Amino acid sequence: MVYWYRTLPAGELKEGQKLVIVSGGDAGNSEAALAMWHQLPNLKPDVIFMGGDIPYDNNIIDCYWTWDVLMKELEAVSRECGRLVPIVMALGNHDIGFNAGADQ
Repeated sequence: MVYWYRTLPAGELKEGQKLVIVSGGDAGNSEAALAMWHQLPNLKPDVIFMGGDIPYDNNIIDCYWTWDVLMKELEAVSRECGRLVPIVMALGNHDIGFNAGADQ
C-alpha cells in the first residue's frame, strides 16, 4: 500500500494559504466521539493535536481495545483525506491510569 504525506509549510503562510489544525482531548469511544471522528475529514486537517485522555483505557489491560478503536478511526481520517494526517498526542491521567478507578 502506498501512502502520501503533505509536508507543512515552512515559515510564514502565503496569502490565501491556510493551515488547518484540529485540537481536542477527552475523546473516548462514545457515540458522540465516534461521530466527531467521522466529521474530521470534512475539515481536511493538516495536523491533529490530541491533548490527553484519548481513548479512556485507564491503563487497564482489558481495555486495550479502546486504542484499537481509536487507531481505526485515525486511519479512516487519513484514508478519507487521501493522505496521512500527522497526529501529536499528549497523555492524560486516564491514559496512564492515574485516577481513582484505575486497576493499579
